[in-house]
Amino acid sequence: MSIDPNLVIPMTEVSDEFLQCWRSVGKHLQSMPTNYNFRFHNLSPAPPWLEHFCFSLGNQIFFICIEDVDGQLQTPTDAGHCIHNASQIGGIPCVIQVQEMDGNWHPVLADWGLIHAQTRQVIDPPTHVTPARVEITEWELQDLAVDHVCEFLRRGGCEIQSRSSDPRIVPSIFYSRDGEQSFVGVFSARFPRTSSPQLDRLHQISEQIGSSGSYALVTIASEFDAFDPDETNGFPLYRGDGFLFKFDGLIDL
Repeated sequence: MSIDPNLVIPMTEVSDEFLQCWRSVGKHLQSMPTNYNFRFHNLSPAPPWLEHFCFSLGNQIFFICIEDVDGQLQTPTDAGHCIHNASQIGGIPCVIQVQEMDGNWHPVLADWGLIHAQTRQVIDPPTHVTPARVEITEWELQDLAVDHVCEFLRRGGCEIQSRSSDPRIVPSIFYSRDGEQSFVGVFSARFPRTSSPQLDRLHQISEQIGSSGSYALVTIASEFDAFDPDETNGFPLYRGDGFLFKFDGLIDL
């Protein structure tokens, strides 16, 4: 993946021990009871890394980094990276402290097990949800589009090897099918606008790695829109709402 030279994003491969912990934390977060819409963002156990988890709950979005209280677990990033990424989209940076017991990883604190990455105060995500309507950011828009393309690839028998929701990183997805590796650059837009693909860098990457590539154009509308071609002002895309996708498949480079 190519990264904006002004942005340092760890591409570290992680240990099996970290992956075991990562999966345990993911199951824990997903098991928390809530009356709000819960959704993971950019959920992938592969680089590039900033936060270890990101999820939206109602109109709020939370970025999570794992901390081993015993200091034995090597993690690809730390709370500083989590704070940076959360600051880009107005999210809440959090840490989940964990401890290994009898071969399994468990949160140290009760309930969600989260603390604020800066203030170190306990965070109870549902109490941060407000009635305000919050429009999704460009990062969230890209994440929705990348998720949609990943699901398309999986239905076609592909294995996702790496994915990124950061619009500054290209390509967005690496995948394999029948032993052959390829990649996709995902370009997203809010309806009624259309996405503008930037293909020069994708062509360069294809030549450098000797792998075929493609790109995807994804337009996203609110569940209250109907992709009316005469529409000039789309309905805003709010956190917690449903979305509609216009995507006509992959386009070869």
